[in-house]
Amino acid sequence: MRDEVVITGLGLVTPIGVGTEPVWDSLLEGRSGAATISSFDASGLPVSIACEADGFDPTDFIPRREMARTDRFSQMAVASAMMAWDEAGLADAGIAPERVGCIIGSGIGGLSTIEEQHSVLLESGA
Repeated sequence: MRDEVVITGLGLVTPIGVGTEPVWDSLLEGRSGAATISSFDASGLPVSIACEADGFDPTDFIPRREMARTDRFSQMAVASAMMAWDEAGLADAGIAPERVGCIIGSGIGGLSTIEEQHSVLLESGA
């Protein structure tokens, strides 16, 4: 038996743009996403260049009250799912919002949570 997969919408959060059209335009222009690291102090690292998605603003997709409870990777995943949903034309399909979800599983949380809790451990002990 052969299962077929159909991709009906894309949601992109990348270093060269957020959303299908901006990313496509960046690709056509040959734009690089590499730049000097700006999201943290990288002075002690052997490299200072990375591809950060610094053009991503989670408040465009997620209510502020939810942002404090979610790591950046979750915010990006939810935003990507929302963009894909819209691009697929499902926003106007009459599907009840309570029947839709974005489930993200992580055994340890996001990197920012790990760093935050590691600092607490160092300061307070176990």
